Amino acid sequence: MDPLSTIAAIIAIVDSILSTYGAIREIKGLPKAFEEVERNLPLVRETIEIAQRQLYCNFPSDAEIRAIEPVLKACESKLKELNKILTGMKWKKKEDNGEAKDWSSLAKFYHKVVVPMGKAHRVETLTSAIMNSLKALAIHQTFKATTEPLVRKLEEAINGLSQVEPSIPDSDFETNGSTVTQTNNDHANGFLCTEGTMLNNVGGNFWKSDQSMNFGTTIYEWLESIATPPRFDEKLHELLRVAKKSPASGSWFLKLPAIVDWIDGDLRKLLAYGHPGAGKSVLASIVIHYLQNRHNLLYSDRNIACLYIYFDYKKQNMQTLTNILSSLLIQLVRCSRKVSHEIQHKFEEWRQRAALPEDGEYVHMITSQAMEFRRIYLVVDGLDQCCSDTSTNTLYDFLDICCKLPRTFHSLFTTRAGLHSQVLRPDCEVEIKAHRDDISAYLRNFINTRQVMRSIVNEGHRHNNSFYEHTLNSIVSRSDGLFLLAHLHIAHLASAHTLEEFEFTLDNLSGDLSQVYKAALERIEMQNDKQRNTATMLLSWITFAKRPLTIAEVTQALYIQNASRELNMSGYVIPKVTLGREAEWALTSVCAGMVVGVIEKKTTFLHFAHRTAKKYLKKNLLGECRDAYSLMTEVCLRCLIEIPIKPRKERTTSQSASEHFTKNYPFFRYAASNWGWHMTDKVKGPVYQLAWKFLSENENKDKLNHAVSAMEDAEISREEEFTGLHVAAYFGLTSLVQKAVGFQKSLDIDSRTKRNETPLHWAVARGHREFSELLIAQQADLNVQNDCKSTPLHIAIDKDDTDIIYLLLSTGYAALELADIKGYTPLIVAVKKGNAKLVQNLLQLGAGTESEDGHGWTAMRWAVQLGYKMIIEILVRNKASVSSPTQDGWTLLRWAAAEGRSDIITLLARMKINMDEPDEEGKTALQLAVRYRCPMTTWVLLQAKVNVNVQDNTGMTALHVAAKTSNQSIKGSDVLWILLANGAKVDARTKTLGHTPLHIAASEGSEDAIWLLLSKGADPSKLDVDNRTALHWAVVGDHTKAAQLLLWKMPGLINAVDHEKRSVLHYAASQGSVAMVEMLIHQDADIDARDRSGQTALHIAISQSHEDIAIFLIKNKANLDISCRINRKRVSMDDLVDSVKNTTIMDAINEVRGIGRAV
Repeated sequence: MDPLSTIAAIIAIVDSILSTYGAIREIKGLPKAFEEVERNLPLVRETIEIAQRQLYCNFPSDAEIRAIEPVLKACESKLKELNKILTGMKWKKKEDNGEAKDWSSLAKFYHKVVVPMGKAHRVETLTSAIMNSLKALAIHQTFKATTEPLVRKLEEAINGLSQVEPSIPDSDFETNGSTVTQTNNDHANGFLCTEGTMLNNVGGNFWKSDQSMNFGTTIYEWLESIATPPRFDEKLHELLRVAKKSPASGSWFLKLPAIVDWIDGDLRKLLAYGHPGAGKSVLASIVIHYLQNRHNLLYSDRNIACLYIYFDYKKQNMQTLTNILSSLLIQLVRCSRKVSHEIQHKFEEWRQRAALPEDGEYVHMITSQAMEFRRIYLVVDGLDQCCSDTSTNTLYDFLDICCKLPRTFHSLFTTRAGLHSQVLRPDCEVEIKAHRDDISAYLRNFINTRQVMRSIVNEGHRHNNSFYEHTLNSIVSRSDGLFLLAHLHIAHLASAHTLEEFEFTLDNLSGDLSQVYKAALERIEMQNDKQRNTATMLLSWITFAKRPLTIAEVTQALYIQNASRELNMSGYVIPKVTLGREAEWALTSVCAGMVVGVIEKKTTFLHFAHRTAKKYLKKNLLGECRDAYSLMTEVCLRCLIEIPIKPRKERTTSQSASEHFTKNYPFFRYAASNWGWHMTDKVKGPVYQLAWKFLSENENKDKLNHAVSAMEDAEISREEEFTGLHVAAYFGLTSLVQKAVGFQKSLDIDSRTKRNETPLHWAVARGHREFSELLIAQQADLNVQNDCKSTPLHIAIDKDDTDIIYLLLSTGYAALELADIKGYTPLIVAVKKGNAKLVQNLLQLGAGTESEDGHGWTAMRWAVQLGYKMIIEILVRNKASVSSPTQDGWTLLRWAAAEGRSDIITLLARMKINMDEPDEEGKTALQLAVRYRCPMTTWVLLQAKVNVNVQDNTGMTALHVAAKTSNQSIKGSDVLWILLANGAKVDARTKTLGHTPLHIAASEGSEDAIWLLLSKGADPSKLDVDNRTALHWAVVGDHTKAAQLLLWKMPGLINAVDHEKRSVLHYAASQGSVAMVEMLIHQDADIDARDRSGQTALHIAISQSHEDIAIFLIKNKANLDISCRINRKRVSMDDLVDSVKNTTIMDAINEVRGIGRAV
């Protein structure tokens, strides 16, 4: 399943969970964990929707897909488990005919479902695992740019879930046994562990290992799947091929004292610097190759490892710190005999809850794995090409890590001169200049492999025996220690056709790089027309192309460009591309050494020999080719128009057919993806006519459709039923459409795609303000809703495009109350984005504040949920309702009270709203603040003059609630004290049961609460509706210390009886609490007190088989001759003992009686 399908499934599950919450949210006493889970579900949806948009907009590589798929699947799996648990609770409530209104009625079901599966299946733990997966997703390079603002929110959510009171206590999961059997099937790696032996079945290969868990292959695959580690081995092989062209090159570098000391001595950090083109990368590769061969890492010396990195400025978006560290760790694991425990631990964390390592954890894993080696060489090439912008800080974070590596690491860095020395603090520095021997070897190889050049040099040698050496020395002396200059000089000389021309060129070689480039261009001008034209066109394409081009793409582009100059293209059919063996040479040989072929992913791309060439040509080539932009746009359009396309009904969509078309017409995809971008580069002339023809004429409709379907932008390539104006909007071709308007061309301004999107939707989505303004000037409808019910304003706000937002609002025609498919109005979208200024502007323009989304959430609720205090204040000042409840009964006041947001309470208090407004159960904000143990919020509410003694529908006051929750945390006692200090009635009774706060505190066993209540005058003798005292409830709850505290205050309670004439001793005997019975007897409880049926505590102990209590009472002289009524029959003590068939109790009775007779 592809990532987009998984994301769609995740969104559906989240929606299902949110719907299920509607049925269980009203349950009284629902654990705080459930509320915390619900509070974070919108964040789950928001994060996953951003990921969805990014995948639509960008075309991820296979490596990126491999990295994110396990995270998404883990997230989906956890959400399914959560949904299953919550759905089960919903159906359980329904089975009880909706009577399950209290948590106690569902707690047993939840316990039964979750405990067998383990702690990891508690709702809060599942949600925490989901949040960890989303955090890993958010920091992945594929999404990082757009999801980075969410990382902090995800971390806060994870922290909140970790601190919430468990929905099931840890103790409920404890078992007497210590053997754990785990079966884990993750469809890729299965492990069965028994007594330290691991059996691993990976892809059908079955093998064993000991406790060291030596499963490097599995770890290696895992590390590759969770990041996108660069493949530096390909770069190494490429550079070694260059080095081999000059036999024995680099040997001088290996003999430098600093290098020898770095390899065999104590030198740990060596910095090698040099100018661009000095051959630093080739020398670094020679060092790596030397170390690998010297220590024979693959077969013998396993105590030495060699790791390497090649930074490349063109790949900075992929060479993130995480990916670099991942690559180093993979290299280290591949050199190792076993895997460290730190890596094993992280691997297991990932298997259990998809927790991806952070950068610091990668460093810990590298450090732990490094302990296996006595020396590790780290070669870092091109440090100056590492991303150093302040947003990512990759370079300086990497250097900081390098400075903290263990002493076993010996690091070699190459960089441009004058960079990084102060930050890196190397032990030694060496300057790199291309060595004369290396340059000479390279030049000899170059000359000997080119027949014409070899003939000229041989001719010169016949006239002068030292000509060969003179040639080499002249090039070397003018190369200024730069391989690049030597390469350009020799390439310049290779263009000579006679000895005289060769000698003249040799005598006029320059040591200035810009002069060399200038000479190269002059040399190109001296070629025949065909070669000169090919070189000029090729340099233009490589300089101004929107991405690197392959040989096949360039070949077809040049063919089209030549044909457009030489032929009338009308009706001309572009032939298929067929590349010969000399295709690369045919292109590069005419460019005077400025262009080289570079193999990337088994495909040869054309690049400049050095990046400085592009900068030079951008400045100078455009002056020579003023129509370069127009020509490139025209070539792209010619390609799209002239390449034969089958009619849609005859076209096959199979992958093989698509690959066949791409092979025949390789330039087509580039042209389709980039013609519009080239057109924005100040084109002129007939290109506008050609572009409008492509976009507007019916005869090109199929070609336009095929071009869009071939585009590299995966999101737009899936579009259907679009018009040429949509495509113009995608590229932002304002000038083109302005010309069309000027010529009164017909424009369907509000044409719609299959997804009901207008050109304005497309222009806004891609940030083209001028194009959007043009469409608006042409009376475009601003309020068309696409299939997701989004208007252009929704899209602009979601994109945070301030310019377009205010452009749309300035018209006065943008509807502010239209809701998208999720029920979000523009105001809600602005609130979710945290854009306070925009929220203020929307409200000033008349946006309504009370609109609810699909889940009944208002703008206010979103602002509160996301913690945007400034927006809350703006909404409040603009008369947003703070007391009218939403569909599910939510109000700002209740939320602020429950969440402990005293700042919001203060704000509301200044508005003079009814702070005692009850919910449907009669509970006030004060009771919610007390329930969730928020002392500061409680105090602020009381300062706002709320009624401290308001009763809910059951007669509970805030003090009752505090008595019930005070033993759950220290804050609970603080809340109780605040209430008592502010006039709470200490003996208030509930309506149905008649409980006082003291009754409740006693039943909870809260000694602090009991002490506070008693100190404030609570009456321990107060009776509930069943005539029970607080002491009765302490005994029922088996709270011995609480009972002692009450008896200390009022000893006379010891023999108080309820409506059944049962004393506290009766209750203690019934509860089976030996300690409680002993305490009560020692406090002079009447051992023979009888209830209405005549039963004593001894009768109850015997009938309920509480043997220890019965024997204790017998030995403490309980009356053995008292009879009682059971089922309306008089029963003696002996008959009662016989009925339960307990010989131990009978023996105790006989023993006591025997002693009595003896006396």
